[in-house]
Amino acid sequence: MNRSYSEKCFYRCWAEVDLAATTHNVRVLRGMAGPDRLLMICVKARAYGHGLVPVAKAALAGGADRLCVAYVDEGVELRQAGIKCPIQLLLEPQVSSAADLHHYNLIPTLSSPKLVQRLSELLTEPLTIQVEVDTGMTRVDLKPKDVVSFLNMVKSTGKFKVEGIFSHFSNSHVANDPVSRVITLNQLKSFLETLANCRKAGHQFALTHIASSGAVVHYPEAYLDMIRSGFLVHGIPRSWIHLPLKPALSWKSRVKSVFKVSGGQGVGYERSYITPHNTTLATVACGYADGYPHQLSSGTEVLIQGRRARVVGRVGMNQMVVDVDHIDQIEIGNEVVLIGTQGENSITANDLAKQVGTTPADIVCKISMCVPRVYLSDLSENGSVW
Repeated sequence: MNRSYSEKCFYRCWAEVDLAATTHNVRVLRGMAGPDRLLMICVKARAYGHGLVPVAKAALAGGADRLCVAYVDEGVELRQAGIKCPIQLLLEPQVSSAADLHHYNLIPTLSSPKLVQRLSELLTEPLTIQVEVDTGMTRVDLKPKDVVSFLNMVKSTGKFKVEGIFSHFSNSHVANDPVSRVITLNQLKSFLETLANCRKAGHQFALTHIASSGAVVHYPEAYLDMIRSGFLVHGIPRSWIHLPLKPALSWKSRVKSVFKVSGGQGVGYERSYITPHNTTLATVACGYADGYPHQLSSGTEVLIQGRRARVVGRVGMNQMVVDVDHIDQIEIGNEVVLIGTQGENSITANDLAKQVGTTPADIVCKISMCVPRVYLSDLSENGSVW
């Protein structure tokens, strides 16, 4: 087989993030929240793989009032980048982070009596917190029947200021499904009853919230004092989203080599694909180490010169092979679109997710840290990573 390699350049993959699209999407959400309700944007998991600080700044430029993350180190990074808005931690922090919570003015979520007690022993001044109650997601221990006694215990320590209380829907993103609607409305009812019981017991909250992305789209009655969204910010197309959002992320690579093979030739590990006839193949400089799912071996497609090209053989660690026999004048260095648009064709994260049996958020979050993010906006230096 005759292979043609570029001796001068190393082609690899990269992700382009259009921060103007991010800002546009947040403005859409800002309009849905309205003037009398807060908008909190979730930028956990490095903003779903799009880049923590650049996306956070784009979200604030679009009208977000607050940000939320999962872990203390994410909040610290935002503060060190000069971001001053309120930042909530959606997960309970480690006891050892008590000093950082104060120093960086982060708002932790608490739902465990043991953690409340241990943190209260370390705090030297009151800490603003939020409380998460489980209404059906089954991810925290605090149940509606225990919330009042929990709040009484929190208050008794004298070390916390409870700013808000929230919960999380399990099925609000599932459209046109009567069972999911009943589940969601029952969760909302449980949360509202919990709020009423807390207020009867003398506990007041500046913020109550339960509407994440699915409820933002489908359940305006759940908006309460604040809506929060992470997934919608990135404009990833889903059948249940009917909003004027713009995809922010494109994932691209390059043709690394082009070569002709005879029929009957095995391709890749375990020769899992056998060429049915003489054909032209190309290697693409992206593999599972870059986050491209190994499960997409032999079946998915990429875009080259605006045309679809099928992946053949197993996706390797750093490269994959595609059949390009139908593409004229293909050359080393040609751009390859893994997610995004080229010509009249598009491939979305949702397309890949359906083939793997996962969610599009899982696809974009797993684009490796080895893959540079190139930001197409003045909000971040072009080509910066994360």
